[in-house]
Amino acid sequence: MGVNDTARRASERATPPWLLVLLATTFVFGTGDYVVAGILPETAKGLAVSEAVAGQLISAFSIVYAVSAPILGIAMAKLPRKTLITVGLAVFALANFLGASASSYGPLLIWRVLAALAAGAATPAALAAAGSLSQPERRGRALAAVSAGLTASLIAGVPVGTWIGGSYGWRATFVFVGGVSLVVLAAALVFLPAVPSTAQTSSTGQRLGGLARLPLVAGLLGTAFATSGGLMFYTYIAPAAREAAGATSGVLAVIIAVAGAAGLIGPLIGGKFTDSTGPRPTLTAAFAGCSVVLFAFAGTIAWGHTPAVLFCALGAAWAITSWGAYPPTQLRLLTLAGDSGNEPMALYSSAIYLGTAVGGAVGGALLTGFGVFVLPLVGAVLQLIALALYLLGYRSRSAESPVAEA
Repeated sequence: MGVNDTARRASERATPPWLLVLLATTFVFGTGDYVVAGILPETAKGLAVSEAVAGQLISAFSIVYAVSAPILGIAMAKLPRKTLITVGLAVFALANFLGASASSYGPLLIWRVLAALAAGAATPAALAAAGSLSQPERRGRALAAVSAGLTASLIAGVPVGTWIGGSYGWRATFVFVGGVSLVVLAAALVFLPAVPSTAQTSSTGQRLGGLARLPLVAGLLGTAFATSGGLMFYTYIAPAAREAAGATSGVLAVIIAVAGAAGLIGPLIGGKFTDSTGPRPTLTAAFAGCSVVLFAFAGTIAWGHTPAVLFCALGAAWAITSWGAYPPTQLRLLTLAGDSGNEPMALYSSAIYLGTAVGGAVGGALLTGFGVFVLPLVGAVLQLIALALYLLGYRSRSAESPVAEA
């Protein structure tokens, strides 16, 4: 092997700057979304509202994002993706700075809505850009890196923002998010290549018609079911760990930290296998694996004497299989979308947020009515339904094309 070949292969393995920018973009949006949970008491006290009311700042962001992402994806489909990402980051930064200066709850809620709109427009563009800029044989890993930005926000961004809020006040947390957004914006302006929209040559009607195909609809529904099933249990992992393993708050913190670290690894594993074996076997393994893990969680709860280390290991397995499904499902939908890459990613993001909201609400009702044991059982069934929906898309007549086997 010559020196030039060695240098070329090293260059191919290196992470391109534009991919780091896209990862940082989802990191910023994830931090801005979830960090409010960490500063909820300080925010509620500072605005003279109850914690329940302050919690609606999180719900409002999720609902607005879920509703606006597909609408903005269709309305802005012909804009260059770099424009969507950079403007989205700029508006997101502005919304957080304005949130830091809010004198009462009402204005802060408005700025949270503005931040959600910015994230709803830019996140799908970031995913679509990753698919467009990467080499075909590395698209899974590129999508995994962008997805890992969201997980990284839970591991690093949210804890740092929470510490800042506890040390310097809740307003400082919003300033922190706004400042990081500006740093990422500057990096995007410098390192992110121009990524023109692929929707220039097709009409809105043609793109919407392409979105109505069964494989794409089935995949989006599958994503919503899988997210709902996975987060239905994770949302209430505290009572589950207490009932299964008698976990104290300190042990629970370790379980969550391990699951968070595994969640960062999950997309990378899913992306690597997506590139080497294809989306279909990877998403099949991820959904089926997550279902098995959730059934195992139900067994630990029924047993009631589970060692904390075993519960912790199951938490890591849950995170790897749950987050590992992101790259193959994203690549599957992007491949089916053809020239409509931005809109399907917007719908995909919306399905994630919708599944999160439904999973939390239904999980709470099941917890109240039947106890924590039911949650992983229902979650496992939802994972299998998600798998069935994706496989239905592969078997449908409308999927019979060269890209359908993606």
